[in-house]
Amino acid sequence: MPNTHSAWPLYRAQLIGLEDQLVRAAGIEVAGQPESVLFSPGVHTQFGWPRVLHSTM
Repeated sequence: MPNTHSAWPLYRAQLIGLEDQLVRAAGIEVAGQPESVLFSPGVHTQFGWPRVLHSTM
């Protein structure tokens, strides 16, 4: 689905707690907390109509 959005504003943040099962579920083992944490209040996005993509194989 095509989409467009403005630049995504990112701000420094402080990690207070971490419950991360997503990275482990993806098969990636990570020890410890992240080296940096960023936060975004969001971004306005416009989505286009879905379209079928044809394989070139």
